[in-house]
Amino acid sequence: MILFFFIIVGLLSLLAGLGNHLNWLEFFSHFQVIIFALNLLAFLISTHSRYRGITVLLAAMSLYHLIIIAPYFGDLSRQPDSQQKLSVLLYNMNANNPNYPEIIATIENIDPDVFVICEVNHHLTDRMRKLHQKYPHRIGAGRWPGSTIWKSSGTILWSKIPFKNSEVEPLTRSKILVLDVCLDWYGKEIQILTSHPQSPLNQRQTLLRNLSYQEIIPLIDESQPTILAGDLNNTVWAAELRRFSKITHLKSAYLTRGLRATWPAPIYPLGIGIDHFYHSEEISVRDLRSLPGCGSDHRMLYCEFIIESS
Repeated sequence: MILFFFIIVGLLSLLAGLGNHLNWLEFFSHFQVIIFALNLLAFLISTHSRYRGITVLLAAMSLYHLIIIAPYFGDLSRQPDSQQKLSVLLYNMNANNPNYPEIIATIENIDPDVFVICEVNHHLTDRMRKLHQKYPHRIGAGRWPGSTIWKSSGTILWSKIPFKNSEVEPLTRSKILVLDVCLDWYGKEIQILTSHPQSPLNQRQTLLRNLSYQEIIPLIDESQPTILAGDLNNTVWAAELRRFSKITHLKSAYLTRGLRATWPAPIYPLGIGIDHFYHSEEISVRDLRSLPGCGSDHRMLYCEFIIESS
């Protein structure tokens, strides 16, 4: 029985490790922390067994997973206060979520400079008119080319900070719409991109989701500080997001402030982080928080950024 436990844990550990590099095994990579904990437990038990070879293998796999996950425990030291912090709220509200008063009250209470809502619908936006004065700069689009917020769920970005320009960018191969905004922030131009790719429910949708990461790369303006915000339907461990980060040099906010579980909200603090902020090197993360989801299957993700002087 104990040997069977060692074999199962070792197999899961191997699959998770391969999922960091191979798209078709990415599912196992999502549970890296849980698998590390299981692997470590199996290693400790194996030290009191007669299976010395298994002990060595479990020790090696535990070390491997620790190396992978350790950076995502974050630098928890206090960041300097700044009058020029940029606060952004990201939220997948779930298109079928009717808790509109609670959602609006929560946004008012958090009072971010910018907020991005995925799976938004006209039922919510119609009720948000009282926020127009506070957030006069707005852009929104349906999730798919040809769709609208009225007819189907989409994405909105509302800001207290003026736009220098804003565009709705269609990703033709992955078949989603991306909001591309340039903020005029204390004399700096800051790019914010939003993305909500396909959910990986089958092979085709997984391929389209991965294509979306590739299609976002040309939209990134390397001459400006850049933030990517969205429900990316993937975790930081997965092969495709690791490649995206390496190519773009955008860094996950989880790296500096630690992992946050955002989905599924009902089992928080368990779950995985599929809602993300990625940012360029000129930007540091002062604070990152996972907040209640107001009836959604996603929790809100709140981040305070500091844009370093050039």
